[in-house]
Amino acid sequence: MRLSLKNRGGESILEAIIAMTILSFGVMFSSAIIGSSLGNVHIAKNRVVAVNIAREGIEAVRNIRDTNWLRFATNRRQCWNFAPKFDPNAPCTGAVDELILPGEYIIYKQDTERWRLGNILNMDSSGVNFPESPAKGDTFRKTDENKSYVWDGTQWIDFATLFLVDIDPLTDTDLDHDYVNDTDTYNHVYIPSDDGLGTEADKTIFRRTVKIQYLTNGGGLISTPGEFNAAGPGSLNRMRITVTVTWRDSRMEHTVELSTHITDYLGREQLNG
Repeated sequence: MRLSLKNRGGESILEAIIAMTILSFGVMFSSAIIGSSLGNVHIAKNRVVAVNIAREGIEAVRNIRDTNWLRFATNRRQCWNFAPKFDPNAPCTGAVDELILPGEYIIYKQDTERWRLGNILNMDSSGVNFPESPAKGDTFRKTDENKSYVWDGTQWIDFATLFLVDIDPLTDTDLDHDYVNDTDTYNHVYIPSDDGLGTEADKTIFRRTVKIQYLTNGGGLISTPGEFNAAGPGSLNRMRITVTVTWRDSRMEHTVELSTHITDYLGREQLNG
């Protein structure tokens, strides 16, 4: 029995529709897989950057310790954790107000040579709404966000936000034959009383905070300046550093956290040395 030409034509159209439907689903499925893969690559790239930024924070605190160890050779036990000052030649006597106290900080470069610490919690005021008519350098801690901000003259900047700035004037980072304002280093661009680096800077998605704690001989954590004072600064030679880097993409907020301990090199057995 032969099918009529009319019936065969109908079957051909139906087969074509089925084939096109299957092909469409295949294309959609492939696109979804490619899109998901590209998203995962982007997340992985940001995580690698975040880990390196966090590692830099830990190494920066170590650098401060090492600098103090060499600079204050005659008073190392009391000055190994000397807080960097605006004056690079500031002396250290071992007084509590000269030292890095327990707390939450940002760590940034004042220039191409020196690491500095900025105390996130030591802000001028706190509340929910930003104060009106701020002056450049004014700070404010939003209690509802648990974040600190600084007024740069035009806007409130999250104190912990990292910017890409130009730190190496001899390198053409973007290969445009212009050595000025090549964004090649992560840094916090504006600090109260200190412009830091980067009048020309690109804001990034990353925030970095450094938490400083001390350990007693028994292994207990000292997390507040009051506890630090009560324990006696000269008896504490082990610092715990926790660096947290956060960033948000279109999906969610991500966090990388690295932690380590550093000492004054002499060890617990020589606390009175």
